[in-house]
Amino acid sequence: GGRACARRKGGARGEREVEDGSAVDARDAEGKGAGGGGGHSRGGGGGGGGVSFFTHVLREIVSTERDYVADLLHLHEELAEPALALADEVDLSSPVRVVLCTLQVLHQIHAELLDRLLTALHSPPGGATSRALASAFESQLRWFGTYELYCTHVGNAVKEMHLLRQKLSCAAFAHVLESFLAHPKTRGLNVEQFLLKPFQRVTKYPLLLRQLLKGTDTAHIARGEHLTP
Repeated sequence: GGRACARRKGGARGEREVEDGSAVDARDAEGKGAGGGGGHSRGGGGGGGGVSFFTHVLREIVSTERDYVADLLHLHEELAEPALALADEVDLSSPVRVVLCTLQVLHQIHAELLDRLLTALHSPPGGATSRALASAFESQLRWFGTYELYCTHVGNAVKEMHLLRQKLSCAAFAHVLESFLAHPKTRGLNVEQFLLKPFQRVTKYPLLLRQLLKGTDTAHIARGEHLTP
């Protein structure tokens, strides 16, 4: 019973986009087309060929979310699942077990968020994009409490993983960590650096959303209307 972790349905489309990056790349090519120059105009008007500041920031959110989902998938497949499979032979402490299980949940949350962000990116310009973007975050907001659980335990989990790695009786767990560290997708980072990625990502959302507001016509707020990029 020690291996069971709660699961949520993830976004299949979001996971496909992690593999090929086609959605953002295609949109980038579209933005660099006839207008050339790549300037970013603020607001929704702008007759030049440049991409609006709102669209530029939205693309950044989608691109970095795609990278984050790829890292969560890597943590889930190459660290969490193999380590939890050893729960019957290795005494995994509560912080380690909580963090590994939470990684699975975070991957499902953000695969679905990525799916919804891609819908926003492909929405017709104007209010539809803003509504789809707001809906994407609103739909997943209730699950963001998972980060409180993760951040509470991740520090102790990292320390205890290091201790387990050094125990002769935990050679199987040490092998899981060594395999994870040697994997190309780990990119030479250590376990602590990779496990801190969820903390780094969740604290970046306010900054990205404030940037979006800079490219949004906020005059509509006072009238209770949807924001329009």
